[in-house]
Formats: sequence, structure tokens, C-alpha cells
Amino acid sequence: MLKSSFTKPLIKIGTPVFASLVIGQVQRLTDQAFLGAVSAEYLSAVSNASFSIWTSISFLYALGTGTAILLSQKIGEKNYSQGESILGSSLLYTSLISALVFLGWFLGDYLIYTLMGLDGNVLLLTLKYSRIYMYSILLTGFFTTSQAIFNGNGQNKAMFVSAIIRSGVNIFLDWVLIFGKLGFPRMGIEGAALATLIADIAGLCYFLPAAFSKTLLCRLSSASIKHAQFAKFKSVVAIGIPAGLEDLLWNVGNLLLIRLCNSISPLAAGIYSLVFSVSMIPALAFMALGSASTTLSGIKTGEKNTGHIRTIIRTSLLMSSIVAAVFMVLFCTVPDFFSRIFTSDLSVIDQSRNIFIISAFILLPKSGNMIFGGGIRGMGKTRWMLYTQICGTVFVVIAGYLMVVVFKTGLAGVFTAMLLDELIRVIINRVYFRKKTEPEEVEAA
Repeated sequence: MLKSSFTKPLIKIGTPVFASLVIGQVQRLTDQAFLGAVSAEYLSAVSNASFSIWTSISFLYALGTGTAILLSQKIGEKNYSQGESILGSSLLYTSLISALVFLGWFLGDYLIYTLMGLDGNVLLLTLKYSRIYMYSILLTGFFTTSQAIFNGNGQNKAMFVSAIIRSGVNIFLDWVLIFGKLGFPRMGIEGAALATLIADIAGLCYFLPAAFSKTLLCRLSSASIKHAQFAKFKSVVAIGIPAGLEDLLWNVGNLLLIRLCNSISPLAAGIYSLVFSVSMIPALAFMALGSASTTLSGIKTGEKNTGHIRTIIRTSLLMSSIVAAVFMVLFCTVPDFFSRIFTSDLSVIDQSRNIFIISAFILLPKSGNMIFGGGIRGMGKTRWMLYTQICGTVFVVIAGYLMVVVFKTGLAGVFTAMLLDELIRVIINRVYFRKKTEPEEVEAA
């Protein structure tokens, strides 16, 4: 039975996050659907480019998680001036790091993709896409800090509005630039990259000013940016580095799995991306509830009222389990429906069918990891999540390699390795969470 005292806060905080994530995922799925209609190779190219670039900036988004955790704790303490000081420092230094990451991509993109095993036409298409899309890396510092502000304050409406702007602009420009509509040249995969970059800029034009709003308990201010202190940023790094490394390792694991997919066949990475993207739809609900759990757990930690954290997580787990059960049924009964959104290639549809069924069984343990992780991070224990992710990444890569190279199970083996990883980690995280929220542990903390 859902606990009404925490169901409403979880829904209030999580719904805008979920809506913005869904809209962003619709944007990515539209990209893939448009590009898949032109060429199946485009799916592989976009998959390699987007996963690679996201891996390189995921660390910055995780630093944003550190900012949000500290901010929610300062709000719980009612220490708003310290919260604003943290925000100004975070914006300045994450923006500088974003510029360095962009420089690395600008100088080394060809080397990165060849190390990933790309060659021939797929390599050329991947370079065409990433050499436009990489400029969005320069926006990352602004996005991560603004997102942390809304997450930490528990007011996420601006994230929803920004996502609508980005998605609307992206879908329209995809249609115009990929296919050459309204008098524009037919740009194909380069048009998709340009559409995404312009959409990101449009969303930021709304998102960043909203972060200065006086309706927020803690907000950005010109004074906090002007007087940014590296010492304040170090406190973000102390919390954020474990979360950042955790997220980075998760993405590195996915990147290595794509590398394995490239060794199976040229289209395997495209199928991986197709199934992974659809599986992200229910995962967005888990992420939103995990984010809301982090915020509420952080506030309760700041209030020294950590006894409520277990109830928050129990409620969140029940809500996420319902979502997982619905999509498990859909993936097992109508997998071809999802594949046909992206391609009419019968061989791709046939190969995707069993992969969707395996993915269905990944959903429940994945939801548990995201919810338990949200509660653990909100308590400031980000190192634990890093440790479990290190073990998980090592395990999934080794297991995936054995499945593909030794046992010759192909793409099904990759997803089986992912299933085993999620199952093992959810058991470990559940045991740790229960231990840290026992009454004697809470009192000691």
C-alpha cells in the first residue's frame, strides 16, 4: 500500500523530471526513426557517436548530482547563502571542464572511433554526425548546474518546459534537414546532428534564465558566479566524484558492449541501440523516482530526520515496480511493434524480438537499483554506489565477452550479461540500504 505522506512529494518532484526525460527520449527516438527510414547504417553511426560523447560528459552530469545533493541538504538546514555559493562555483568550474572535454573531442574524434573498431562507411557517417553534435558539449556545464538547481529545490517544472522546447525544435528540424524540406538541402545524418545542436541551444535559452528565478529557495546569482570559489567546488567534487565515476563507469560499460556488438556484425550496434532506446522509456520513470528519492532523502538528511528515508524508498519501489510490470508484458507480447517504429528491415525485426524479451526481465532489477541508489546518494553515501558500479562494470564486460566470444551467443549474450549484472547489484544495494537505515545506524549518523 502506498504511503500517502510520501507519495505526493514523490509525484510532485518526480513528475516534471519524468516528463522532461520522456520528451528527451522521444526526441532521440524520433532521430533514430527518421534516420532508420533512410539507412540502417545511420542507426549504427548515431549509436556509436551518441554513446561515445555521452560517456565523455556523463561525469559532468554526475557532478551536477553532487551539486543537487549538497543543495538539498543546505535547504534542509535552511542555509540558503551557502547553497547559492555552491551553485555559482559549480557553474563556473563545470563550464571550464566542459570546454576541455570539447577540445579533446575536437582533436581526437577519429582516433576514438577507430579504437572502438569502426571503419568503412559507418566510421565516415559517425564522424559526420559527431563533428557537428560535439559542439553541444560546450553547453554541458550550464545544463548540469541548472538541472541541479531544480532537483535540489524540488521544483522541476522548468526542466519539463525546456524539454518541450528542445524536443519540438529537434523533431521539426529533423524533418526539415534530414529530408530536405521547405527548400533546405537534404543533409541526412548531418542534418540530424545540426537539428539536435540547435534544439539544445534553444532549450538552454529558457533553462538557464529560469535558474536565476527568485521563486527558488536557492538560485543562481551574478554575485555567486562572480565570487565563485574553488574551495566550494571541491565540496561538490567530494560528493560528485564518486557519483561521476559511477555514471562514467556505467557508460564505459555500455560503450564496451557496443564495441562487442561491432565485432558481431555491422548492424548489431544498431539493434543494440534500438532495443536500449525503447527500454529507456520505462527506465525514465525509474530515473525520475530515483531523482525524487535523492532529493527527499537529502532534505531528510539535512533535517536530521533520516528515519523517514526507508519509507520514502519503499513507496518509490512499489511505484516503479508497477511500471516495470506493465512494460515487461508489452516487451514479451508485442516486441515487433517497437522494432517497426524504426525499421522495415525484416532481419532487424527478427533479431530484435528475442532481445526485447530478455530486456523485459532486466526492468525489475534495474528499477530497484535506481531507487535504492537514489536513497543511498541522498544520504551522501555516493562512494558505495561507486564501488558497486566498479564491480558491475567489470562483471558485465567480462560476462559479455565470454557470451559473445567464447559461447558464441551473439547479441542475446550481451543482454543476458546485463540482466545478471542488474540482478546481482540490486541484491547487494538492498542489503546495504537496509543496514544503513536501521534505527541504530540512523542514530549514529
